[in-house]
Amino acid sequence: MPLRVPRGDMLLKTFVIEIKDKRDIYLFESLAEDGRDVAVFGDLGNLGAGRLSYIMNVTTVITPSIIAMLEEGSELFSRSLSEEVKELALKKNILHTNYFDNEEFVYKNAYLTAEGTLAHIITNTDSSIVGLKTLILGYGKVGKALAKVLKDNYAFVAVANRIGAKLDEAVLFADKTFKLSELKSEIGNYAVVVNTIPHLVLTKDLLKQLNSECFVIDLASLPGGVDTNAVKELNIKLLHALGIPGKVAPKSASEYIKAVITQTPNG
Repeated sequence: MPLRVPRGDMLLKTFVIEIKDKRDIYLFESLAEDGRDVAVFGDLGNLGAGRLSYIMNVTTVITPSIIAMLEEGSELFSRSLSEEVKELALKKNILHTNYFDNEEFVYKNAYLTAEGTLAHIITNTDSSIVGLKTLILGYGKVGKALAKVLKDNYAFVAVANRIGAKLDEAVLFADKTFKLSELKSEIGNYAVVVNTIPHLVLTKDLLKQLNSECFVIDLASLPGGVDTNAVKELNIKLLHALGIPGKVAPKSASEYIKAVITQTPNG
C-alpha cells in the first residue's frame, strides 16, 4: 500500500515500531517495503511536530509520557490501556486499537503459541510426542489450539478447567477431561503439564503431586500461574514461556499484526 502523501493540512503518518524481537524487524521491513514512513519506537520523541503516529507495540506498557509525545489524532496499537492513559488519549483524540480485541488475530496468535509449545515439549522431554501424557490447564483460545496441535501429533491430551461447559467442548480433541477441583488426584499422571490460566493455579500443594520427571510449561502472562518458589524448592523443571509467537514464528506473527493495522479505517 503506497505512502499517503500529506496535502494541505494533512499530516505525515509515521509508523513507529517497538523493536524487541525478529517479529518487530519483519513488521518494520514489511511496512517500509510498502512505502510507509517508518521509525523505531525509541526515536518517538525525536520525530518532531507535524507527524501523526501509528504506534505498534505488543509488550510495552503505554504510559502517560508516551501519550504526551504523540500528535493529536494519532493512532495507537497495543494491549489494553490503564484508565488514566485511556483518558489522556481521549483528550488528544488518539484512537486506540487493542490487538486482542481482534478475534482473528487472537486465534492465529493462539495457534502460533500452540506450535511453539509443541516445540518446547519435544526439546524438553526424553520421550516421543506420540502417546505422551499431556495435561492442559484451561480451555480458552490457547488451550483449544494447543489441544488440537497435540492431538494432531498423536499425544495423549487431558484438559482441566473450572467451567464444565468448556469441558463439554474439550471432548472434541481431548482424551480425558476433568474439573480443576479434581486436579490434586489427577496431576501426578502426566509427563507434561501446560498452564494457560492467568492466575495462580499450580500451588505448592499441587506441585508436590507431580511425577518426578514432569515438565511444566507456564504460558500465562506475568506473574504466571505457578508457584515459582515451590518449583525451586521441589526441583521441578519449569519453563515460563512468554512471547512465543515472536520467537518461534516471527514472520507469521508480524503478518498477523500488520493485518490488524491495515484493517483499521485509516490503515
